[in-house]
Amino acid sequence: MREWQQIEEITMAVRTMDLALSDVGTKQEVSASCTLVNIARGHSLVTMSASSSARKISGTATILVHKPVMEVAIILPKKFFDHVIKLVTQAVSRPISIRIGVDQALAVSLEGDLRIDKEMVLKVTDCSITIPLK
Repeated sequence: MREWQQIEEITMAVRTMDLALSDVGTKQEVSASCTLVNIARGHSLVTMSASSSARKISGTATILVHKPVMEVAIILPKKFFDHVIKLVTQAVSRPISIRIGVDQALAVSLEGDLRIDKEMVLKVTDCSITIPLK
């Protein structure tokens, strides 16, 4: 019999990260392909965009049932987004990590298996990005 724990944070290690510019450089978006750290199988596609009107971090995390892919869309305050972009360009070869807080607890076995019965759309309540400098 498996033991289950409830988690409200999802931790990811960034494999690749790209900056996309559109509207003649006025719109910036970061796309990251990530490995899930505290969930055993699957990966995540994270999109981060800036909003000059945002006062706090918001977004959604969509967990699909039939595919081991999590789609995360995060809106960051412009100042925070710009700071992340600046630091990412100075990062070293160790992986960047992203941790998001979500509004619903997820059932994860001690082995890291996620238990869901249907597609879930969670609100992102918090986001922290760890960028190795040296």
